[in-house]
Amino acid sequence: MVLLVFLGLLAIVAYDEYVSWTGKIAQVEQNLTQSSSAIIQHVDDTVQMTESLLDALLGTITARDIDGHSNLRLLAEMKRLARLSGRIDFFSFVDQNGRVAVSSREAYDPAVDLSDREYFRFHRDNPGPKALIGKPVWSRLGGGWILTISRRYDHPEGSFGGVLIAALPLTYLTDFFGKFDIGAKGTFLLTRGDGIVLARAPEREDMYAMDISSHELFTRRLVGASSGVYEYQSPVDGEKRFGAFARSPRTGIVILTAASRPETLAAWSALARIRWTSFGLILALAGVAAWRWAHQTRLRRAGEMALAAREAEFRLLAESSSQMIQRLDANGVQVYVSPAATDVLGIAPEALLGHSIVEGLDRESALNVGAVLHKLRFGTRGETVVLKRDLPDGREVWLEVAFSRMPTTADGLGGFVAITRDITRQKREQEQLDALANTDALTGLANRRAFDNRLRLLTEGTGDRAAPLSLLMIDADKFKLYNDTYGHAEGDVCLRAIAGAVMQSVSRREDCAARFGGEEVAVLLPGTGFEGAMVVAQSICTRVASLGLQHSANQPWSVVTVSIGVATLPAGSREPLDAEALFHRADKALYRAKEDGRNRVAADETDGFNPSRIKATG
Repeated sequence: MVLLVFLGLLAIVAYDEYVSWTGKIAQVEQNLTQSSSAIIQHVDDTVQMTESLLDALLGTITARDIDGHSNLRLLAEMKRLARLSGRIDFFSFVDQNGRVAVSSREAYDPAVDLSDREYFRFHRDNPGPKALIGKPVWSRLGGGWILTISRRYDHPEGSFGGVLIAALPLTYLTDFFGKFDIGAKGTFLLTRGDGIVLARAPEREDMYAMDISSHELFTRRLVGASSGVYEYQSPVDGEKRFGAFARSPRTGIVILTAASRPETLAAWSALARIRWTSFGLILALAGVAAWRWAHQTRLRRAGEMALAAREAEFRLLAESSSQMIQRLDANGVQVYVSPAATDVLGIAPEALLGHSIVEGLDRESALNVGAVLHKLRFGTRGETVVLKRDLPDGREVWLEVAFSRMPTTADGLGGFVAITRDITRQKREQEQLDALANTDALTGLANRRAFDNRLRLLTEGTGDRAAPLSLLMIDADKFKLYNDTYGHAEGDVCLRAIAGAVMQSVSRREDCAARFGGEEVAVLLPGTGFEGAMVVAQSICTRVASLGLQHSANQPWSVVTVSIGVATLPAGSREPLDAEALFHRADKALYRAKEDGRNRVAADETDGFNPSRIKATG
């Protein structure tokens, strides 16, 4: 009997230790996985933001910005965007010879040669807009380890014109790693998809730019998987570690977050030794004491499990206190709603119980949620959807809802859990960055890239067109002489005034007015025929002349004037027309307006009218 009690107690304690051991390892792996996911998301956000700012800078670069004559405007824009990012150390433009033409770095040697850098060789030999995340390098423009993100710049005729780079200090990444607690012997390793080391913490400068593509992480773990956990022995310091890796689907960047196995399990091992020592002493007691001890052990295990469950529930509620948690039945009806519903939706939780989760959503959002629930019913375990919702107080918010499928019940139907967080602020910030990337900083008009995209969309396809499309090409008369006479600062003031006159005449939401380059402005008028386009063009011509901006070299008016070319694609036209063809027609009309004396509007002859030249008032 005593032997049976002994064996029973031994089996219970051994099983308890096994459960505790596996639970501890699972907890460590979960923490490392969450850390890797958070880091890779932050790195992706940083890369995406940097690429948006590079696009914004590329859209504003002119020949004068990089030919050494006048780069103050571009330099000011670089400094402004670097401050706006909060993460970028500096921007630099490297010309086609590898020399620094413009840099927001405060002090650097202008004679430094960067033609041997990876990013320069890559963009020089690979035409196209693809951004490159470069190897970490020691900056030649002031020292310090930096990580570069770069894009190619082409001259107007298409030849290689140089490279625009953004420099991130490696200390930014290592400082961010320090926000995660993985122990004194833990490590972070950030690499490109090809195995090139981008950053490491603790810092090891000898590992920067090292190729570890032959490491087990790349040869085994990342083959067929974008995330996971494994145990390994570090080839750097010989430490055995638990590692959680994640690879970004957007950039291919890989993060390996690792904690020391001995350090992580030290506390658990110490407690285990105490437990086994206590168990050995208890075995020396008499049979009654042994039975009593076994009974207490079962009670203790039950209490620990209950305590662990309560602690897990508390952690979930505490960590999700600002998020709304909903439990849904198999039909999407809410059977539990957390108190955070009041803050997130402005609705009391009780008012939502018994109602479908799609109630109160617009049709598109309701269809999206329905599609997600359908996927969860037939296989997927988790889905996330972003939707827009109007609150009872009239505010419009953006919500991110993460759906998870609960285990199937005995009747074959399972429920769902939805966790909702308010992402309105992040959405607004992204919209601001999008606007920044598509707006000309000087005039406030759309920039060239935004205009080209809009024109291409409006002129794609063939066949009958339901509505006409007109294009105005506007050019300030004798603007070079204006700059020579009054200076470039006054030239900028003049361009802003012309832009203001254009925006007063072009007020429809669907119209697009953009700074096309230098002193040229282009206006797209969807749904506007020839006569309407001529009215708008004449209005702009008259408004600019009425500004009365002095321009002594622009005779006989002595004020700033513009010439405008108009081209129209009529409604019902079956003519195949691309963006370049429509632009060419409007540009020809602009040239004719210049030939006929300036300060006037001229129409494209192919519109079916004799060339119209209407002199502006003033």
